[in-house]
Amino acid sequence: MKVLLTGCNGLLGQNLVAHKPAAIELLGVDLADSFYGKGGELEYHRLDLRDRSATKGLVTSVKPAWVIHTAGYNNVDGAEAEKEACWQGNVVATENLAWAAESCGAHMLHLSTDYIFDGRKGPYAETARPNPLGYYGKSKLAAENAVKGSAVPYVIVRTMVLYGHGQKIRDNFATWLLRKLGAGEEVKIVTDQMGNTTLASELAQALWRLVLHGAIGIYHVAGSEIVSRYDFALTLAEVFGLERSFITPVRTAELHQAAPRPLRSGLIIEKVFEDFGIRLSGTRDALLRFKEELEAAGSPLALTAKSENA
Repeated sequence: MKVLLTGCNGLLGQNLVAHKPAAIELLGVDLADSFYGKGGELEYHRLDLRDRSATKGLVTSVKPAWVIHTAGYNNVDGAEAEKEACWQGNVVATENLAWAAESCGAHMLHLSTDYIFDGRKGPYAETARPNPLGYYGKSKLAAENAVKGSAVPYVIVRTMVLYGHGQKIRDNFATWLLRKLGAGEEVKIVTDQMGNTTLASELAQALWRLVLHGAIGIYHVAGSEIVSRYDFALTLAEVFGLERSFITPVRTAELHQAAPRPLRSGLIIEKVFEDFGIRLSGTRDALLRFKEELEAAGSPLALTAKSENA
């Protein structure tokens, strides 16, 4: 089965390539001139999804059975000042891709986020009413609506607090913590932002299962525990043998971030377990797996950490 993957140079994209099932013929697209990742097999094409004509041209020439859409603008704070760039990257690109997929009869898997919720009454089921607080969340909700409004058969997957390992990617919450704590620096971590932390390699394997099962509808797929960012940081420090006393608890309001955060967030993940038997790891088990991935990759992040039992 032929699958076209957008954002293949991103964290999730690289993990989707690395965990590609043998039966999948994968074509990856992104803005760079080449594919950054290691492992896996794919045919790479440079494509700007904001270019409607180029997007339709490539998709209709490839004729994939599925399009997995992971590309997008994901700077939550930056979106408040770069509204047009955020809209183009999240909404216009998704509209173009859905239109192109529809024209060749492809199914579409679209990645979304808990930022479409306001974080007042989480955790949220798939049927909960969205009410985004910031511009990033508003753009992601508009992108969901673009997919729903098209005629393309779709599955929308919402996830949150994605972390993991990849080549030439910007830091995520876990890798940023490892760099800071590994360098002996103190960090301030919020205690009042709740959610499921999600290991990218586990999410990638779950997405392939959804594609192979021909999933349709909306699913929440994320780590199986809901914890605060502070508790996640303490567990990370424990697993990697780093100094927990360098982590100072603070409230979100003290950080004066540009974009408002959904504080009492979290995703209820029972639907994807009931329909497909998919359940991702809890916080500690996922971090242990992440540590193994870093060590296997020879990452400097693993080398800065001491043995868990040292």
